[in-house]
Amino acid sequence: MMREAMALGQACGAVYGVMWEAAWHDQRKDCGGTTVLSHKALADLCHMSNGTVIKAIDLLLDEDRK
Repeated sequence: MMREAMALGQACGAVYGVMWEAAWHDQRKDCGGTTVLSHKALADLCHMSNGTVIKAIDLLLDEDRK
């Protein structure tokens, strides 16, 4: 999946990577790979603007629906 995210662009790869790691470390157990990070938190962790993170998430979601 990381390869597919990176193919969509550097921002998508970075956002996907941070979300994947956050879901991996989620302490709530059995939440289906979810994360509680907000767009703002993702933007801060990825050193991107909030708008760039939202666009990256939209691209990732669009790709997942194909």
